[in-house]
Amino acid sequence: MNLELVRILLAVGGLAAASYFDLFNNKNVPVILTYALIVLGFLLNLASFDFDLIVYSSGVALAILLLGYLIYKAGQIGGADILLFAGIALLLPEFPAPLVPVLSNASSGVFVAYPPVVSVFLVSGILSICSLSAYYVPVILKRAWKKKKLPLTHEDTLSAVMLAGAYLIVFYLMSPIYVFRPIQAAVVFTVLFLATLLLLFKTHISSLMVKRVKVKEIDEEDVLAIERISPRIVKKYKLERLLTPKEIKKLSKVKELKTFPVLKGMPPFVPYMLFALLLLVLLGDPVLLMLS
Repeated sequence: MNLELVRILLAVGGLAAASYFDLFNNKNVPVILTYALIVLGFLLNLASFDFDLIVYSSGVALAILLLGYLIYKAGQIGGADILLFAGIALLLPEFPAPLVPVLSNASSGVFVAYPPVVSVFLVSGILSICSLSAYYVPVILKRAWKKKKLPLTHEDTLSAVMLAGAYLIVFYLMSPIYVFRPIQAAVVFTVLFLATLLLLFKTHISSLMVKRVKVKEIDEEDVLAIERISPRIVKKYKLERLLTPKEIKKLSKVKELKTFPVLKGMPPFVPYMLFALLLLVLLGDPVLLMLS
């Protein structure tokens, strides 16, 4: 069997299985599944006897794990998501030949400016932004219309303004190098506008996701809404956002509270990763497609 096909089947099959657990098992993806993809990817690279490929793919996976761990500790991404991204980096170190080539210059087995996992990350992020915006922004605007007031905070507004400023600087620097076509400009503007809206309403969206639950109802890797707990209690018990087994044990010792604000409304992310990977396998790099 073609080795490239084996890599694709393992990556797609692994993400499909992980998506099932993410959707129907309370977002609890078995660790053994994520580790299996990493190990299989590494073994396949070793079997290639290509030293450059082994070093390159391992370096990308290690960078994902190190950077992802920092984001994970901040409670901004699930541990399974990070391990899955590392698994993709190892299983698909090079862009495979698309099943339905759209670009005439699509190629296989060559290194491009970025590894395939970057494309999967960007596209899944875009899909997540669009999905969150479609679900939460109408709810927020509807409530704002009734109250005749937008639910804005100074911190969120400042962050959104800074993000918009960063967009303008990047586009200004890119303008001599790359000119967007109308449809490309529309897609990019829509995604960036939605991302800015999510940041603008970040605090209010978080409040919509929060649910007060007892300790026994908390799942590992849930995120604690620390901002909704008295600073005195947070400092006394040294509470952290990411609820590991150790942190959950801490909560059981908090006598002042019977229930805790936990982000229970966070949507599954792995299905977006799967969809992004399928686009890449079927049509080629989605990012390159959009910019070509």
